[in-house]
Amino acid sequence: MKHQVHRVSLVLVASLICIELGCLRYVPSRRELAKEGDAPAYAGEEAFYSLERIQEKRLNEIIARRNAERAGRGPSSYRIGAADLIEFTVFDVPELNVKVRVRPAGDITLPLIGSVTAQGKTEAELQDEVTRRLKNFLHSPQVQVYIAEYSANKVWVIGEIQKPGAYPLIRDDYSLIELLAEAGGRTDKASGILILIPDASPGIAEIAQSDPAVRTQLAQAAAHNGIEIHFDDLVGSVSKPPLYVPLRAGDTIVASESGMVQVDGEVNRPGSYQLASRMTLIGAIAAASGLTYSANVKEVEVVRELGSGQKSLITVDLERIALREGNDIRLRNGDVVLVPSAPGRFFTRQTINVVNTVFGRIPVPQ
Repeated sequence: MKHQVHRVSLVLVASLICIELGCLRYVPSRRELAKEGDAPAYAGEEAFYSLERIQEKRLNEIIARRNAERAGRGPSSYRIGAADLIEFTVFDVPELNVKVRVRPAGDITLPLIGSVTAQGKTEAELQDEVTRRLKNFLHSPQVQVYIAEYSANKVWVIGEIQKPGAYPLIRDDYSLIELLAEAGGRTDKASGILILIPDASPGIAEIAQSDPAVRTQLAQAAAHNGIEIHFDDLVGSVSKPPLYVPLRAGDTIVASESGMVQVDGEVNRPGSYQLASRMTLIGAIAAASGLTYSANVKEVEVVRELGSGQKSLITVDLERIALREGNDIRLRNGDVVLVPSAPGRFFTRQTINVVNTVFGRIPVPQ
């Protein structure tokens, strides 16, 4: 009897020592902190999703506006711009077969007919114009017009891209996913979010390739004025068609470096983890090697920075997500995931840990 009392005393002493040394790390939920009056002031769910909703609205608006503009211009075709190289071929009149670059003012000079406005016209429209004017000198001229070199109407793609630089829009319906493919795709360091800065100055984007200060300015402009586009939305999935984002001359695409998320509390490996392209709340917990036995899966918290020192928080029930009764959360750079302790399961697990130090190995409940 005395021997048993002695062992129980050892367990209690070991427990007290563990608590004093911080071995037993109980992670309270926000609900528990609120009862004690220690819960920090965070904005709620509406603020948590506000940035994503604003970004989605801005993206839908610019896509709708650009699609309407293109529909108003009729069939999709490239519009000639300054610095484009135009090739003219006139059947049976080799003297008129020339290549001419469009001047900054938007015009070109051709034999016989002199100055012709080329900027803003399609190949077909310029061909009709030249044919009409050559009729004053030739009988039934047969003219063909080709764009030999695309140099106008450029967009810029910078950041974590395999081949950053300026790319001409060779069609009126050239899309963002086509541009990314032409630029060789993203690097391994790229985040899952691309930022579209509409009609940005190509000159600034060009300088940004070699000037870190300008790159920083562009990144700041992207954060405040750019439109976020999730790469996985561009690619699409079985249940969701790819997102079509039309580009316009002067656009700048910024592929920023992948950010980090913090996972803390009742996970096997708390710490900071690189934000993968499709990382969700479940994915972040998996990156942290999963939940411990003590985890309170019904009150998992995600804290998000709103800017200006403000934060928002939502509480998520992982069981509902696992049962497909709730939506998983796509994480953003800087998000903090906190898995609180379930009081009963925490006590059970820690008691077993203490008993193991005295009596030997006892399996921890799973």
